Amino acid sequence: MKKKKIYLLIFLTLLAGILLFSTIIFFNQKEKIVVGGDTDDHGCLVGAGYSWDAELGACTRSWEIKESDNLKAAKIAIAPLSFPVTIISVDHLDCEGCYRIMLQRNDNRENLEIQLRNWKFFEDLIKTYCKPEQRNAEICTMDYDPVCGWFDDSINCFKYPCASTYSNACEACIKEDVEYHTPGNCPE
Repeated sequence: MKKKKIYLLIFLTLLAGILLFSTIIFFNQKEKIVVGGDTDDHGCLVGAGYSWDAELGACTRSWEIKESDNLKAAKIAIAPLSFPVTIISVDHLDCEGCYRIMLQRNDNRENLEIQLRNWKFFEDLIKTYCKPEQRNAEICTMDYDPVCGWFDDSINCFKYPCASTYSNACEACIKEDVEYHTPGNCPE
């Protein structure tokens, strides 16, 4: 009986030592090893086919953004950034000058999404919030001046955009679930 206790004590001591040693090794690793994570001097993931585009000032797969409009959208998206990025994708939306540009920071690999509408940053478009008096309108004019009515948090959207195009601001604001509107048709 006494021998069993000694063997059990030795076994538990060894197990605790192995666990402690493994924990120390795990937390003392200096850098995370990423398979295919070889980067060049600019942080471009060479193993994934990206290379530095000096003219654009970003890491790209040149064959993916060779169309002039995609290149123009990418240039607009990265112009104000103060850190190097990789252009993951440039997707044209269903309106003139409307694009969704997916970027990845080269320093911390954070993903960013930039949207353009009419060749401008979407966030820079004028958001006009619906006022209480607009919500109570009984009739709206038949003017056609399209706006994109953006839904509030009461709507759970499954895809972008979380909005609908209305013929004018009055038509958008009489809808209770529209929080604000922006000029023009909604991007698709």
